[in-house]
Amino acid sequence: RTAARAQQYRGRSPGRVRGSLRAARTARTALGAELRPVRGAMPAGTSIRVEGGIPNVTMPSFDKSFRPGKVKEIMADVLKNRLEGLEYDPDNCSTWCREISDEVKQRLKLLGMERYKWVVQVVIGEQKGAGAQMGCRCFWDPKTDNVAEEKFTNESIFAVAFAAGIYLY
Repeated sequence: RTAARAQQYRGRSPGRVRGSLRAARTARTALGAELRPVRGAMPAGTSIRVEGGIPNVTMPSFDKSFRPGKVKEIMADVLKNRLEGLEYDPDNCSTWCREISDEVKQRLKLLGMERYKWVVQVVIGEQKGAGAQMGCRCFWDPKTDNVAEEKFTNESIFAVAFAAGIYLY
C-alpha cells in the first residue's frame, strides 16, 4: 500500500501531496467529519498510530483497565455503609438509589481509569420473598469494556448495584 502511494504522489510538490493526503483522510471519516490534531488531549500512555488515514488507538495499560473485582469491592462497601440497619421506606428509596449511584460513580472515578465512561444503576426493593430479575443489553468492545454487579440484603431491603465501564477511543 505504501509503495502504491509513493508511486501515486511521485513528481508532485510536497504541498500538493499533503493536500491530497488530507483530502483522502477527510473523505474516509464518518459523515464528513474533519480530522483535527489533538495534541495533549489524551492521557499519558495512550498512543495513536495512523494507518491509511484511520486513527488506531492502542489498548489501555493493565493498571488503567477495567477490573471487575475492584469495582465490586467499591460497590459492596458503599451498599453496606449506606443501607445496613435501614428499614424499607418507599418514599426514600429513589433518593437512596440516586445517592448510592452517585457515590459509587465518584469512587470509580478515583481509581484513575482514564478514558472510561461510567454507567451506574442501583435498584432497591422490599424484601418479601418474591423474586426480581434485571436485564441489560449493550454494544461494546469486549477487549476494553466490562461490567460488575453487587447485591445487598438485610431483613427488609434488597439492593442490586450495576456498574459498566466503557472505554472511549
